[in-house]
Amino acid sequence: MSEYSVLIGGKAGEGINTAGLSIAGLFSRLGYRTYMYFDYPSLIRGGHNFAIIRASEKAVRAHRTPVDVLLAFDQKSIDNHRDRIHDGTTIIYDASVVVRGGGLRSPARRDRRGGEGASDHKKFRDARRSLPRGRH
Repeated sequence: MSEYSVLIGGKAGEGINTAGLSIAGLFSRLGYRTYMYFDYPSLIRGGHNFAIIRASEKAVRAHRTPVDVLLAFDQKSIDNHRDRIHDGTTIIYDASVVVRGGGLRSPARRDRRGGEGASDHKKFRDARRSLPRGRH
């Protein structure tokens, strides 16, 4: 794919902007050009914040809707951004926080004893390892 659009949403104070910068940096290291949009509402800690990262092989000057990936730190991220979701959108969320996700659920924490959740972490780890290596 030559272009990606990722939305990260969650409560203010959860590191939404830091996560967005990390994803943009990853795309940049893979050779993509990036554009970031940060939502800065005047909310107290705990209000909804989000960032949109767009990466393309060509110059990027704006974000776009719909998004390819929605990384939801809370239920409100999914509910507030339904209009940005299409049939091909991958939704990644924490099943302990999000009730109606409809996407890939990530366990809240790793179960080192091999109990419930351990196999999901293995799937995510294996998926991450299978991603193509970019230009460095």
